[in-house]
Amino acid sequence: MKQVNVNHPTEELLTEYALGNGLPEIGEHIQVCLSCCEYVEQMKLVRNAFVEIEEEDVPQRVGERIFKAASAHRKKGGMLFYLVGYHNRFPFLIGIITIFIVLLLYFLFMGVV
Repeated sequence: MKQVNVNHPTEELLTEYALGNGLPEIGEHIQVCLSCCEYVEQMKLVRNAFVEIEEEDVPQRVGERIFKAASAHRKKGGMLFYLVGYHNRFPFLIGIITIFIVLLLYFLFMGVV
């Protein structure tokens, strides 16, 4: 009979074990821990379910429509939409623009400008 162990491995370690890349210690742990054993079994079921899903190609017409819609949406928003949409590519520039806007609003509301 399996026992409950209070020192559980992380979900990441259990998932790696379920995918076949885990540490041997995890295998020893799931031999005695019911909850971790159930978690690993569930992850194996999920893995097997995804293996059975077949990859399908997106029809060219659908891909073109999505591309056109995304392009039109980006053009509508202008440069600010572009920068906000890609803030991780321009963090320094976004920071400078944010500081400028905050200072501008501060001076406008304080009556300095």
